Amino acid sequence: MGYTIFKHELPPTPDAAVVVTVYAGLAPVRVHPQNQATPPTINYEQPRFQVKARGNKADIVSARDLIQVAYIALSHVKNTVLNGNMYQSIEPEQAPFFLRKDENDRPEFVFNCGVYRSYSEW
Repeated sequence: MGYTIFKHELPPTPDAAVVVTVYAGLAPVRVHPQNQATPPTINYEQPRFQVKARGNKADIVSARDLIQVAYIALSHVKNTVLNGNMYQSIEPEQAPFFLRKDENDRPEFVFNCGVYRSYSEW
């Protein structure tokens, strides 16, 4: 099963594709030092993202299979370094679900994830 992964938005082609779109997450978790004069520091961040899989025209099975692969792979991310950042976990917030058929009759499935990532300054 071949597909391309995009960031932010799906282009018109190819038909079978996955897009990851980051959106607002929860507030960062802070650590409060014992010294009251020292301000709290950020311990980890909690961004959120959506994964959308689009299948070939009128092929709902391929789109469902594609989103399921992404769902299982992301649910296994625990204590892993990705792009130089430590991810404590990536947690799917719901099972993949059918979203719609686009204007070209291509099925789309989605699910959302919460992330627990160690804080790192840019």
